[in-house]
Amino acid sequence: MAASTLRPLGTLCSMPVRLVTLDCANTLLRGSWEPVEFALWAAREAGLCLPSRAGTEYAALLRTHYPAILAANRTGNYATVQAEYVALGEKWLEGLDVDPGIAPEVVKASGSILTSTTSGLFEPFEDTILFLQRARAEGLRLTVVSNWDASLPLVLEAHGLAGLVDEAYASLVVGAEKPDPTMLRLAIKSAGVAPEETLHIGDDPIDDLGAAVNAGVQGLLIDRKSASQGNTISTLMEAFAWIG
Repeated sequence: MAASTLRPLGTLCSMPVRLVTLDCANTLLRGSWEPVEFALWAAREAGLCLPSRAGTEYAALLRTHYPAILAANRTGNYATVQAEYVALGEKWLEGLDVDPGIAPEVVKASGSILTSTTSGLFEPFEDTILFLQRARAEGLRLTVVSNWDASLPLVLEAHGLAGLVDEAYASLVVGAEKPDPTMLRLAIKSAGVAPEETLHIGDDPIDDLGAAVNAGVQGLLIDRKSASQGNTISTLMEAFAWIG
């Protein structure tokens, strides 16, 4: 595998970079979702007109049902996760005096929104595919490490990114969220590289830079609304100035 040389960041030692790990939301893909609003959106897509208390009741049920959702995510099987959301949806709709048998349609609608390229929920940034293509051409291994659920591979596939990265780790599947370094360490082990040969890029100064520090890797913060300075870049393509 080809390697590029990274300039030192802080006190970290510069070594040839062989692995680049990347956050997903607001690093590779523009957008994010809030669980309650997402559930209400899916219900509307399924043709339901719910009462005003629907959001509050969904939030309360989600807190109660969340351990089961976490356990389903640990299987790594998105169909298993969806089954738990159907169970949650049935309780939710029943409490709203709506036919609980519609819950599978609501969950199906949520999956369609999540993986749609036209819903506006997520879309690649203008430089995402260009960055991934160039990085692959330069022989770098690419791994997505994101605080996400088991739907991550499906979302990457839907937006044309799955074939441009080598692996993807979702926190709810792994069982540890950044800034915990577990996902980065798994990526490093899988790639067969040293932490010093790894660069992590993400948009969150706590989750992403914290995970980089905790894993002993070099880190870049991407802030698309600010000018580049220090170890902060404003576009993914600027990372190549650090990689070399």
